[in-house]
Amino acid sequence: MNLMHNFGKLIKHLENTKVSIVYYLMFFLFVISIRNFWEMFIYNSPIIFVFHWHYIVFYIALALALIIIMHFAIGSKIKKISRVILSGFIFIFLAPIFDYLISERNYYIEEYYIGYLEPPYAGSLWQRFFTFFGPYKDGAGVTPGIHFEMLILFIAIFLYVFIKKRSWFRAIITTLISYATIFVYFAAPYFINWFLKIFGLSYEYSEKIITNFFLLVAFILALVLFYLYSKKYFIAIFKDIRIFRLIHFELMFFVGALLALIYFPNKESFFNQEFLFYWIFLVIAIACAWIFSVITNNITDYNLDKINSPERPLTSNKIPMGHYRIMAVIFFLLACIYSLAVHFVPFMMIFSFMAFYFIYSMPPFRLKTVPILSKFIIAVNSLTMIMMGFVHNSGEIAIPSAVAIFVLLGFTAVINFIDIKDYEGDKAHGIKTLPTILGLKNSKRLIAIFMFLAYLLSYLLLKSTYLFVIFTLAGALQFYFITRPNYKEKPVFITYIISILIFIIYNWLNL
Repeated sequence: MNLMHNFGKLIKHLENTKVSIVYYLMFFLFVISIRNFWEMFIYNSPIIFVFHWHYIVFYIALALALIIIMHFAIGSKIKKISRVILSGFIFIFLAPIFDYLISERNYYIEEYYIGYLEPPYAGSLWQRFFTFFGPYKDGAGVTPGIHFEMLILFIAIFLYVFIKKRSWFRAIITTLISYATIFVYFAAPYFINWFLKIFGLSYEYSEKIITNFFLLVAFILALVLFYLYSKKYFIAIFKDIRIFRLIHFELMFFVGALLALIYFPNKESFFNQEFLFYWIFLVIAIACAWIFSVITNNITDYNLDKINSPERPLTSNKIPMGHYRIMAVIFFLLACIYSLAVHFVPFMMIFSFMAFYFIYSMPPFRLKTVPILSKFIIAVNSLTMIMMGFVHNSGEIAIPSAVAIFVLLGFTAVINFIDIKDYEGDKAHGIKTLPTILGLKNSKRLIAIFMFLAYLLSYLLLKSTYLFVIFTLAGALQFYFITRPNYKEKPVFITYIISILIFIIYNWLNL
């Protein structure tokens, strides 16, 4: 009872301390970094970055899962639970130390090596599940140190839930769920194998494939945790995501990938177990880079949005400015991490995308207020996404000049339609756009002509009679949507997105 009393006091202290959560995050990262070094050293593994990065991602994904489980188990605020869980990672020193102490070697361990449950060597997962991970045998299983570490962890989880809720049943169920979660983590190769089979790919163990798996798991869990932390913030961010513009940039990435197949039809396929995850990561990176750009734009446009978009997170007071700035940093880091996890080249393209939008939106120049140049920057970012897809699918960076010229000139002209709905606010604040310079009626006609011509000239790239007919009709429809008195932006975006999807599907089927 004295042990439980002291444990309860420790939990209360961790939950209610006024120490910033940043210190807990730093403690967590430092602890797992030290554990990584000692694990690589004691088990005589190469001390290299790829191992260190793999272990960091694993522990981040595990911490996120445990925080979510504890939130549902005890109902406390995410911040309080995070302090306890992150502090609890002090236990991860136990496994290598225990294995070292029971090893017959004095310098490093040859008898044991921490590894995942690998198919088919690990045998029956059900048997291992009901025998506490099963015995360690020929590298297929968990070491005695891991058994000891997990035992301490599950006791701590049981006590944490029992102390908070005073329910034996809830404590037991939560401990079992935690055990099942950690078991799934150790059996990750089995689940990766099943996932790859869906796409006709075969599994082969590598540090990269395991790291990629846990990077994907970590992102999904981070979204769940964000929602649990504040449903209000989550909804506000994703309602303001401007989905059609995000879809545009995602589609540009896939257009680039398709063009690579068109221009390099005999190129060796890049679709393998690692690249399957890379496709997902680049889609994530584009989304995070876009959200970062939206947030920074909203911060600068606060006064303007009071007129044009009073429903946005800042102008509607749904998210305080301080928290909003933190979210910008988080999405910036996510965009960098998930693009860099693929390769340095897409990282630089994602970074350039954010850099251009930052220059576009933020002081000192705020180039979004400069006619033509502002839309040219958006066209450059569209081309950057095409280039990223092209490079990713071909390994070649020399995108055809005809494509580059068409995108830069065509998009610079037609993207002016995004200023039509902001006419009143831009006029009130003296922002120079095509509608405020030429007047709403004249600018709509000019933009509609640009749009129709862009659809017609796309034949030079399409070289398909079927697509030319479809795109001519789509261009005429766009002309109508832009010039009609009761202007709505949504039909213009929907028609454009459908046009790009038709282009992708048609060319994919005719490769």
